[in-house]
Amino acid sequence: MWIPLIYTKKPPILSTIKDLYNGWITIKNILTTNSFDIIHCRGYIPALLGQRASIKFKVPFIFDMRGWWPDEKLESGSWSSLLFRPVYHYFKKKEDSFFKDSIVTVSLTDSGKKEINKLGYKNVKQIPTCTDLTLFRRNDDKTILDNKMSIGFPSDSKVLIYSGALGGNYPIEEIFLFLNAFLRKSINHYCLILSKETLPENLQLPEKTVIKSVNYTEVNKYLSIGDYGLIYYKKAFSNIGRCPTKLGEYWACGLQVLCPSKIGDLDNLFTKYPNAGFSIRNWNEAEINDVLEIAINSNKNSDELKHAAFDYFDLKKGVEFYKNLYMGISKVNKKKSQEY
Repeated sequence: MWIPLIYTKKPPILSTIKDLYNGWITIKNILTTNSFDIIHCRGYIPALLGQRASIKFKVPFIFDMRGWWPDEKLESGSWSSLLFRPVYHYFKKKEDSFFKDSIVTVSLTDSGKKEINKLGYKNVKQIPTCTDLTLFRRNDDKTILDNKMSIGFPSDSKVLIYSGALGGNYPIEEIFLFLNAFLRKSINHYCLILSKETLPENLQLPEKTVIKSVNYTEVNKYLSIGDYGLIYYKKAFSNIGRCPTKLGEYWACGLQVLCPSKIGDLDNLFTKYPNAGFSIRNWNEAEINDVLEIAINSNKNSDELKHAAFDYFDLKKGVEFYKNLYMGISKVNKKKSQEY
């Protein structure tokens, strides 16, 4: 059962308390009149309610953490004020109790799973984010050419794409450092940024770079004109839990990927799928240039990139994972009830 509730964002903290109160009233009413095998909580805020409901109504809950959310908020600067210090420590304490009380914790990455295991919790499963591969696919050559021309890129240009947020955990200056290094490699190189953010007034776009705000259903159209895709997060602890959805989208559209090292499982994935991606250990101009040289001279195969996307990010595999997880928990519950 899935019952959507209205989400409020302001004022900070108080709005969340209000949402939690409304959520608890709804959950209590549902569980008082209905019987369920599992409570599935995607994220930390829902887990506050799911954990409480699990204890009160004796229903196991899944902590589907999605990432190390308190650390992401702190590291991005969103929780940097003194007001949020107790909030951060509260959620880190709750995080440990979610690991302890959940029947299983779901991590997006194997790196995150190992970190939780080190804390002494073994009931952890790993499933990456999934990509809708019916939507993300490389267009035919004529469509790619038309789309290049529509934004002023030459038909024979090589294009680097950055798709995603700007600012916070995605520092614009560091992203521009990479874009400029790519542009200097050849007069035929161009860059496209797909983002809904606007640039600060003190920053200028690099030359031969276009920034566009597009709807989700249009992203595939523009990714397909690319040759390379950039993923960037600033160096931080929470990166162990990151599994960028855009990695699957880039691969499905035939883009080789470049990113900093130690982001989730990406280093291992680039070993598993040769020439699909290249990681940069130290984010400075010299190392960026070295890795760009390797990427530009590598053997790119769009079919192999598409295979990597289907092999690792296919939505159907995600559905099968959760189906098996639910069935496994339900069997355990049934066996326990028969014993009593």
